[in-house]
Amino acid sequence: MRAVWSGVIGVGMINIPIKIYPAVGKTPLKLSRLSRCCGSPTGNKYYCKGCGEELDYNDWDKGFEIAKGEFVRITQEQIDAVKLPSEESIDLFSFVPIGVINPVWRTGDSYYVGIAEGRGKTNKVGRKAYTLLKQVLDLKELAGIGKLCVRGKETLVIVESYMLGLSLTKLYFAEQIRDDNEVFFEGVPLTEEEEKLGLELVERLENGFIFEEHKDSYVEALQRLIEGEPVTEIVERKQEVTSDNLVAMLKQSVSVEVTA
Repeated sequence: MRAVWSGVIGVGMINIPIKIYPAVGKTPLKLSRLSRCCGSPTGNKYYCKGCGEELDYNDWDKGFEIAKGEFVRITQEQIDAVKLPSEESIDLFSFVPIGVINPVWRTGDSYYVGIAEGRGKTNKVGRKAYTLLKQVLDLKELAGIGKLCVRGKETLVIVESYMLGLSLTKLYFAEQIRDDNEVFFEGVPLTEEEEKLGLELVERLENGFIFEEHKDSYVEALQRLIEGEPVTEIVERKQEVTSDNLVAMLKQSVSVEVTA
């Protein structure tokens, strides 16, 4: 497996040499964009909106718009000159209970954290420090918070104990999280019957989630299309419940056989 970043995890004065590896692979099926006239791949073109000139890949600077149509130009050389400590080291500056981390804060980009060693060589001190960090996180049920910079982008990260080792997941910064005040509301009163039926419905679905059994139905359907098999509908339609009475809908739901 190819590492996407190498450096160290710093805890106080201890530096653990590590490499991080993508924990999630790419979509198993990738479709190319073809022209309808002759079926050839279409390619991507970049052009200047000012003069219309076609641009080669990376034939541009970057800029920040300070007013409509007015930009502060920043060259790639200026960007590359900015050096951050997080480019070479993930310093864990805080340890928090795992439950404190709001799921919304996680970007979904997850990685395996492995020890950095040369080919055929064992880093005994590095392995001891790595094992010690994992054991402490397990014992205290904590996660480490730090910063990581990859390809010029710095993000918050959470380092957790996972299986036999450690995992790393990127987090959003606070300013990236939208305010939820326009979405959520105070709970409304429920009847005893509504609560009882709701609990019964959920209990019927407590059938044990087996992660490996669930596949991407859309990708499987596309694969069947590629193999020449006609596919029109990939999901069984649910029985429609037409009622504005919550109790009636709950009763109908618990009476229907639950399937995965």
